[in-house]
This record gives sequence, C-alpha cells and structure tokens, in this order.
Amino acid sequence: MKKFFVAICFCLMCGTAWARITPISQYSGSLRQQSSSSPKVRVLSYEEFSDFLEKQPRHVVLMKREDISSSNTSVVPWDRHSKEDDKGIFQKIYDDAISRVASSRDTQRQDVSMPMEYVQMDAAQKQQTWDDGSVPTITVTLPPYNKKAKAPAIEHIPYMMSVVEVLNNGLTRIRETVVVIANGQKLKNGLTKIVPAKVFTTDGKVQTLDYSIVNVSVNNEPIAYHLATNGTNILMVPDDDAPLVPGVYTYNFEYLVDNLLIEGDDAYRMYWNVGGGGWNLVVDRLGATLLLPQKDALLGHNVFFGNALNLYQDSVQIMKNGLLGTSYVAGRPLFVGEGMYLTAEIDKQAIYPFSGWQRFMHSFYDYGDVILSILGGIFIIGSMWLSWRYIRAQKKLAKYTLPKTAMVMRYLLNNKFDSKSVCGFLLEMYKKNIIDIQQAESTILLIKRTDNLKTLDNTSQKALKALFPAHETIFNVNKNTKLVMERFAKILRKGLLKQMKIFAMKLNFGYALMSVLFVLLAEAFIAYFKIASGYVFAVLAVTSLICFCAIWLWNITLPKIIGAAVKLLVADIFALSLIIMSAVVHPLAAVFLLMTIILISVALHFYAKRYGLIQYYINDVKQYRDGVAQNAENIVLGKNFLNYQSAIWALDLENEIKPLKTAEFYKIPVMEEIVKIMGA
Repeated sequence: MKKFFVAICFCLMCGTAWARITPISQYSGSLRQQSSSSPKVRVLSYEEFSDFLEKQPRHVVLMKREDISSSNTSVVPWDRHSKEDDKGIFQKIYDDAISRVASSRDTQRQDVSMPMEYVQMDAAQKQQTWDDGSVPTITVTLPPYNKKAKAPAIEHIPYMMSVVEVLNNGLTRIRETVVVIANGQKLKNGLTKIVPAKVFTTDGKVQTLDYSIVNVSVNNEPIAYHLATNGTNILMVPDDDAPLVPGVYTYNFEYLVDNLLIEGDDAYRMYWNVGGGGWNLVVDRLGATLLLPQKDALLGHNVFFGNALNLYQDSVQIMKNGLLGTSYVAGRPLFVGEGMYLTAEIDKQAIYPFSGWQRFMHSFYDYGDVILSILGGIFIIGSMWLSWRYIRAQKKLAKYTLPKTAMVMRYLLNNKFDSKSVCGFLLEMYKKNIIDIQQAESTILLIKRTDNLKTLDNTSQKALKALFPAHETIFNVNKNTKLVMERFAKILRKGLLKQMKIFAMKLNFGYALMSVLFVLLAEAFIAYFKIASGYVFAVLAVTSLICFCAIWLWNITLPKIIGAAVKLLVADIFALSLIIMSAVVHPLAAVFLLMTIILISVALHFYAKRYGLIQYYINDVKQYRDGVAQNAENIVLGKNFLNYQSAIWALDLENEIKPLKTAEFYKIPVMEEIVKIMGA
C-alpha cells in the first residue's frame, strides 16, 4: 500500500500471474451456515493443542465421511459423496496450476519445482515410499517447546505450523513456523515460501492479493526476504543467495494479506492453502489454527487434503481451540504437489465494514495497471492536443531552416513536383555556372561547364550524372531524349520528397521524444506496482519502442507488393506485442498502451502535414513571393534578374516580372519550351 502514494502523484500529474487461482464458488456446498444448535466440541488449551500437534499425527485415526459430523468436531459436511465427485470439484482448479508449477521456467529454485511423475503418484504409493523402514532417522528439535523427535534423515520439512488470523479491519495476518532439514540438494539457498497471487470470487471474478512481509527469521536471526513471481505463484525469496549449509533450520514467517476476504451478502468467504501446494519437499507434520476477531464468527468451514488428482476430506482433524480459534492438523504427511485447503465462512459483523478507500485499493490491486494506462494515455493525448493548439497559433518559424531552392519553394507553395520544378533546378544550376543553357531555333542544349560537383548535395550530383553520363558534356533536349529527362526528373522528385520527410522528422523529433518518454513514464508507474518491477518495465518498454519503430515502417512509401508485406509484418508485430504485454499486465492495460502509441503516431503524422508544423514555412514562402513581387522594379535592373530568375519561375511570377530588355541570361522562355517537350 505504501507504493500507492506514488500513484497519487502520477494521477495528479496526469490528470498476472495466475497463481493458485481457486473459485470460492466451488466451495459453496461447504460454506453453509451451521445450525443454531452448537455441536459439542473438544476444547483444548494452547499447550494441549501444541502437544497434540507434535504427537498425534503419527497416531491419528483418519475420519470417515459418515463420521465427520460426530460430536468431537465442528466441521460442516461436504455435500458430495463419491471420490469422483470430489475430484471433479478441484479438477479444473488445480490441473492447470499443478502443471504450470511443474513446468515453470521463471525460477531455478529446486525447492519449488515439482516433478509431475511424483505428483501423479497416488497417496498410497507416496505413503509407502515415505514409511520405508530403510530410511535412517535423526533427532530434531521441534517447536513450540523444543521437544526432541525422530525424523527421516532426508531433505524435507518435518514440522509446519500456520496461524491464520483474520483481523477486524479485513486484513489477514499469517504466522508460520517451518522446520526444514537441508542437505544441499533442493534447499541450496534457503527456503522459498509459496503464496497465491489471486482468488476467484463467488461470481467468477478475480481478486488480486496484496502482500506485505512483516518479518522473517531463521533460527531466531532476522533475514531479508523479497517477493518474486514464478509462473502461477508468488514467492517469498531470501535476498541472500548464499549457499545453505546442511543442517536443521527453523524458519518463522509473518506477513499480511489484503483482499483475501471475499464479500458476500451476509458473510465473508475465505480460501487459503495452508501447505502452499508447490514445494518440492515433503511436509511430515502439518497443522494450522484459524483465529477470528469475535466469538462464534465462524459460520462454516471445511478442509481438504491432497492435490487435484487425489482429494481427501478425512485426512485432517478439526477441533475448537478456545473461543476464537479453530485448529486443524493433518493426519498424514503432505507430499509433493499437495496442499491443505482451508475454506471458511465468516460472520460480517465480526469485520469492520470496508471503507471507500479500502474498496478503491482492492479495485486498484485488480485494475491498477489499467487505471494507470488510461490516465497516462489521457495525459499524453491531452499534451498532444495542447501542442497542436500551440502549433496552430504559432506565427513564427521554428528553429530549423529549410533552404529556399526552386523545387522546395514550388513544393511548399503548390504542394506538388512538376516539370516547372525540374526547370527551376536547371535555372539554379545555370546561376551557379554548373551548366549553360542555349537555344538555337528549335534546338535546346544543356552544356556541362564543370566536373567539380562537390559543392552540390547528393541528389543534385546524382541527377546531373544521369543527365551527363560518363564524359559527355552536352545534352540535347527534344522528344527523343524525353525518357532521359523523365529519369532526371524522377531522381529530383525522390530527393525532394526525402528532403521534406527528413525535415518533417526534425520538426517532430522533440514531440516524438517527449511522447515516448511519457509512455515510458506511464509504463514505469505500472511496473512499480508489480512484484517484478524491473522485468515488467523492461517488457513494456522494449515492446513499446518496437511498436514505435514498426509504425515508422508502416509509413514508408514502398512498392505495392512490398508495402503490403511490410504492413502485414507491422500488424503481426502489434499482435505479438499485445500478447507479450498481456503476460505481465492486464490485457486491457496492454490494449490502452498500444492504442496510445498508435494515437501518438497519428498525431505526429498530422504535425508533419502542410497544416501542421510545415505551415510556418509555407507562410514564409508566401511572404517571400510577395516580397519578390513588391521588389520587381529593382530585380529587373541589369543582371540582378539572374539571381531571382529561378525563384520567379518557381513562384509563377514569370509573367509579372521580366527584364527591361531581352538579355542572354534571360532563360525563362527556354524553360517554357522544355516544359512543353516534357509534357508532350
């Protein structure tokens, strides 16, 4: 919850692992309210129960279904009777979860990996293996009174006691004592605690759990733990990966769980797997106590033992432990892949009503990434809209300059490249003394005056080399050379469009960079509330950057077939990105993030249009044209006309501005003839 302060800051600025998921609705048969007549129960003191937990599991008599409602327990019977029916209840819940844990690739911790061939063994085979008399034993000290007991001299958990305490504010505090025997095979770097990430409500919705580690100690020495994800589980993992020396260790876990209680009309329902269900270790002795905040708050409860393939109701003893507690003790070892599944129905009056803040936080656990992605998208799109307003209101040029060549000015003024653009280029080359233009009657000659083209840009050099190949210096413009002129024009057109695209990218770079940074910031906030924050942010950031690049590919002008293939590739990239993002955040959050990226790209596309950032330069060309027209009297004097000849031609002022007398440098009539030839 402490992270939520950062989310508030983000909201002000702006404006999933599936883990052991179990539908509580499938326990509805076990969560029936008890009859008004209280059953006779055996009340034990804490000392008696501790002694019972230590000794009884070896000698407990497993209860049959017909005896489950006898006077020495307060269990509520399960409605289903056959073993196949019991298996059906949990089959859908655990088959997938068990297989996920068995094949999990998110961690290499061998204490939580699960060999499926062992999981699929029935209980009798496991019990026979465990009770093999050839296994040597050692003496271990078991809590709570440090009594000596015999335990198999193999790596396992000889003792586990869990206290599940439901607090009156809706939180659940869990304290667990776990004794482990380590020999360096599976417990190489300390004990990993497995907890669920989500539970299902009675109506099929998902509730995400929030964990806070209060304290972890080993042999009464505090040790640092952190949360991590592993396929379908959340793990409590020791920070220190130092090798665990073989020996006997007592672990004490204390942590808080929020959003575990599922609200019904008149009661809260709770599901908890006491044994974890994902250890690759046998738990020899297992017990639990459920503590409630008020007397008689427990309306109904039940407990199951085993895994998805073998579930039992008669392997656990249930008894009252004082006024507020109910105790459970397993009658046989908990084997690999098995769990002790506790369900309870708690009177609503025992829990304070959830405040509006608590309800919001519970929703935030489930949909926080969706909320943050929406807020981030709104902020980013709002920023783009404000930027657009600024662009439309701006009247001065941006800091980037665009050379006023004949082709550029004609393209900005008329939004096209035509034959006059080509002739405007020729007039510029004539002014720079690169070529000479001569006309004698119906013959038009272009004469190359120099081979030194280093002062020209690459497009101009390439175009002139196409016009004057090898060592040729004269080009005759006529109908027979029209194809050469068309190739010459094509090179110029391609170079002009490339120049304008690069210029638009320069203008958009600042907006694009800020937009990408805002997307990454939103993703950083989303990742901050995830357990594997660095991993989640890396996945979101990389996929987002790839999508930005993919959109750039989409906008490239390519031949029809190649363009269609590229667009299909971009669509596949976005579909794959959606799948990858959905693996670490809510699918809706992934959709909103990708939509934001697409909207940013659309906005940047509009920015680059003539009515966007280019509008500054269009207005500048119009002002330049007006200035040339107003200064016509000075321009027509002498050779000053030569300096403005290409601009006069490109800006369609050739009929308004002419030299006072026909001069050799006046080449506009020749350009008019070339336009006729190219258009013929």
